[in-house]
Amino acid sequence: MASSTRTRSRKRTSSAKVSSTAQRIAAAVDKQEVVKPVVKSQPVPVKSVTKYTAITEKVKVTETPKPATKPAQPNLKWEDYRDDVKVRWQIHQYETKELWNDLIKGYEFTKPFVGKSVTYVKDSYNKAFN
Repeated sequence: MASSTRTRSRKRTSSAKVSSTAQRIAAAVDKQEVVKPVVKSQPVPVKSVTKYTAITEKVKVTETPKPATKPAQPNLKWEDYRDDVKVRWQIHQYETKELWNDLIKGYEFTKPFVGKSVTYVKDSYNKAFN
């Protein structure tokens, strides 16, 4: 590659003969500026989607609602309500008694474990600090 007849520049060597046409073309190419073509973008049609569809038909309501009428007599009497309250109170008393019995059973079940825990903590404290 030390002696190459081709070079990157447009300089001509004195040893090579170049025709006048070739010289004119080379001069014209050197003078031209590279012009990039401008690409104009075409508008792309956008489809719009509506969220709601149009109402096709309107319907008129012609019926009038019937007015509310008061019943002639209530279904339950005062005695029915009184008896219901008495029964509910008895159920409440029974459930609270059962709850109290369950709490007593739970206390009796956990009493030995809590007693052992308290004595263990006392003994550990006395060993560590006395």
